[in-house]
Amino acid sequence: MQSVLGFTPLQCGLTFLPVAILIVAVAPLTPALVERHGANRVVGVLSLGREASGILGVGAVGLVVSTREAAARADGADPVVAFTAGYADGPRAACLLLIAGAVIAWRTLPGRAPVPAFTAAPEEVPASLER
Repeated sequence: MQSVLGFTPLQCGLTFLPVAILIVAVAPLTPALVERHGANRVVGVLSLGREASGILGVGAVGLVVSTREAAARADGADPVVAFTAGYADGPRAACLLLIAGAVIAWRTLPGRAPVPAFTAAPEEVPASLER
């Protein structure tokens, strides 16, 4: 991206910011999922989902990039300009796929039940902690 598109290191890093934000947003949900379904199941589902979405996402975004680049080259654009045109549409397609995936997950995954607050009975408090 820096070599072909002339991005600065900051611009290049900001390109990947949506993925980082998504990871930070989803991370707090992991403990509840582990408690509800068990660690092995959650890790397995997350790994499978990550692999499948990665394959499909890269394929879809690659298709958008190559189709847009081919269209620009057919219109007589310089190869670098054609590549830039294709690459400009790739992240837009990725964002749309991300939004679509979030909406599908929100609509199809069941809500989680409220977790009751934990209160220790007085006899369960160790004597070393009592005042």
